[in-house]
Amino acid sequence: MKRILLIGLLATAGACNAAVATGQVFQNSADHLPVQKTMSVDQIVLEEYKALRAEIILCLGNRVTIVSLGFAALGALLAGGLGLLGSAKPQLFISALIIGVGVSLTCLYVFDVWTVESRRLARASYHNCYLENKIERLLPGEVKPLEWEHKWRTNETYKSILPSDKGVPWIFLFVPLVSIVGGSILFVRGANKEDYPKFYPWRIPFALSVALLLLWDVFLHWEDFQNLKAIWDSTVC
Repeated sequence: MKRILLIGLLATAGACNAAVATGQVFQNSADHLPVQKTMSVDQIVLEEYKALRAEIILCLGNRVTIVSLGFAALGALLAGGLGLLGSAKPQLFISALIIGVGVSLTCLYVFDVWTVESRRLARASYHNCYLENKIERLLPGEVKPLEWEHKWRTNETYKSILPSDKGVPWIFLFVPLVSIVGGSILFVRGANKEDYPKFYPWRIPFALSVALLLLWDVFLHWEDFQNLKAIWDSTVC
């Protein structure tokens, strides 16, 4: 009889604990249910504006990182190419490839990536300018809620403080011009008749062909930047 009573008490206690635990679970679940919040149109526009400002700051930081890594890669390639020239037996052929082709393509790639980040920056900036117009229509008044993007496009004082062409890494377009010429000369001298007898008659046409292709690539990058500069100089948004 006592054993039956003990089993009954234990069963009752287990049922009570289960009920309490279940109640706590449902209560916690109810406490963590997502609360539906509605945002006004001006709040949505402001959140989008803040997100794009964060993207602009990210692009500015990325551009600095790209230039820094580009200088490091450029220094390593130049050190390797010049080191081969100063060795006991100068390796003119390999040095020509490193300086003429490697340095040029690395510089152009760095400038290309920098230009892409600048275009991302311009895209976010112009959309924020559009959002400033939108929020001004939503909140009309004598004082404009947001006007940074409009200021630097229309105010001459703002433009004179930081022109659109400041901070451009021109060195990554200038160095390829020097490296192409220097690499071509080293290539013609390095592809000698003793070491490269079959390649020797074609060394000058080959060097000129590669040099012209690289110079054309430099020109395309220059033209690409001019298009980007025209976008920055525009005041329409």
